[in-house]
Amino acid sequence: MPKPDELELIRKYQDGTASEEEKALLETWYLHYNQQEDNQLSESEYQAISADIWKNLDHASRPAVIRRLNWSKLAIAAAILLFITIGTYFYVNKPYNRTPQQMAQNIMPGGDAAYLTLSDGKVIVLNKRNIGDLANEAGVTIKKTTPGELIYEADLQAEGVTAEKNTITTPNGGQYTVILSDGTKIWLNAGSSLTFPSRFTGDFREVDLKGEGYFEVAKDSSHPFHVLAGGQEISVLGTHFNVSAYSDEPSIRTTLVEGSVKVTHHGQSFMLSPNDRVTDQRKDGHLRLEHGIDADEDIAWKSGRFYFNNTAVSTVLRQVGRWYNLDIVYEGKVPGDFLSGSMSRNQDLSQVAKLLALTGIKFRIEGRKLIVQ
Repeated sequence: MPKPDELELIRKYQDGTASEEEKALLETWYLHYNQQEDNQLSESEYQAISADIWKNLDHASRPAVIRRLNWSKLAIAAAILLFITIGTYFYVNKPYNRTPQQMAQNIMPGGDAAYLTLSDGKVIVLNKRNIGDLANEAGVTIKKTTPGELIYEADLQAEGVTAEKNTITTPNGGQYTVILSDGTKIWLNAGSSLTFPSRFTGDFREVDLKGEGYFEVAKDSSHPFHVLAGGQEISVLGTHFNVSAYSDEPSIRTTLVEGSVKVTHHGQSFMLSPNDRVTDQRKDGHLRLEHGIDADEDIAWKSGRFYFNNTAVSTVLRQVGRWYNLDIVYEGKVPGDFLSGSMSRNQDLSQVAKLLALTGIKFRIEGRKLIVQ
C-alpha cells in the first residue's frame, strides 16, 4: 500500500485541494508506478486513482510512451525552459512594463557640484577637490571650507593688487555656495554661473549672474552692490533676495526677502519691499511689480525643497529637469495644467513622478529623458 503521506496526496488530488506542485508530483509518481511490476495498490484502488489522474493528464503524454528517459529530449526541454524563464524575466522587467514612478527610482537628485574658472583660464572641479586652500589670486586666498562651499579671503594689507575675474558654474544637477571677498554669500542653483572679481575695488561692487542665485549681501553703504542678470540691474546696499534669470524661462524674477532693492531695466525701475517680486517679461521687456507674494515659492530651492503654488506644469518640469539632469521632451502640446505641492529635493525622482501622475499627465522616462505624451 502507499505510505500515509502518499495517501494524503491522493486524497487531496481526488477532492480537488491539491496544489499544482502536488498534482505534478502525484502524476509523476503515477507514471512510474504504472511501470512497476510489484505495485502494492489493489486493483480497485488503482482503477479509482487512475481514472482521476487520467482526467487531468494531457493524453499527449501517456505513460505508454515514457518507457525510459530520453536524455537528449530532456536536455532540449531544459534549454527551452531556460529560454522561457529568461524571456519572461526580461519581459517583466523591460521599461514599458514598468510605471514612470518605478523607472524614476533609479534617478538620484542633484548635489554639491561646481567648477571654478580662474582669471588665467585654469578650471578647478570643486567637488573633486579636498577641503583646504585651492588657489591664490591678487592677494586673495580661495578656500574650500565644506563639500559645497567656497570662500574668498582677501589680504587687506596687500597693496597695488588688481581684481581678477573668476567664474563659478554649477551644472544641471549641481548646486554650490560661494562667499565673496566682501563677505557677501551667494547660493547658486543648478545650471547657473556667477562671474565676480576676486576682490572688490572701486566705488561699487558688481557681479554677473546667469541662472538662479540667492544673495545675502554684506552691508556697505559706501559701496553699492549690483547684480547684472539678463539685461536687468539690481542695486542694493545690503539685503537678502533671490534672482531667477534662466535663459529658457519666459521671464526674469527678482524676489525680495529682507531690506530693499532697486530693479532697473529698459528705463523702468521699481523699489522693492519684503515679499515684493518684479517680473521682467522677456518678450516685451516690461517690468511687472507684485506686492505680498509668497516668497517661499521662489526661495524653497535654497532650503532643499520644491515648492509649487499653482505653478504651471511646464515650469515645474523645467525645475525638475535642471535638478535631476533630465531633458524634458514633449511628444504633443505642452500641458496647460497647474500644480501645487511641496517636497524635499533630496529624494529620488519617483516622488516627483508620483506628484505629476496625480495631475493626470501621461509621461514616461527613458534614460535621462522625461517624455510627456
